[in-house]
Amino acid sequence: MICIQKINSPKQKAPRGAGLQACSYITINGQVTVELDFSTLHPLLLYAEFGVDPPEGDFYDLGYDGPDKARARKIFKQAFNALINDASGYYQTPKEDQHLIDMTNAEIRQA
Repeated sequence: MICIQKINSPKQKAPRGAGLQACSYITINGQVTVELDFSTLHPLLLYAEFGVDPPEGDFYDLGYDGPDKARARKIFKQAFNALINDASGYYQTPKEDQHLIDMTNAEIRQA
């Protein structure tokens, strides 16, 4: 069984932030539930498609050591997922995000 937890849902039963811990206590018809993590689905699918074992670690950590590492990771993740689904090449990382990570669109595409 799968435990799906909607954040900020009025029907949410588990305490906010409980995540996996809450799922371990939830059963449906006596069956234990689990929470699936799809946060790296696209990179994993690409590795599988090419028959390559994925590297250890965070796919979206490109070694950024600036002041807002969490925000930079979100920028890299958004750009990665947009780029692999953008056959036309129209996707452009917003200027303020480029400024934060100190990379141009061309550099982001190469990363």
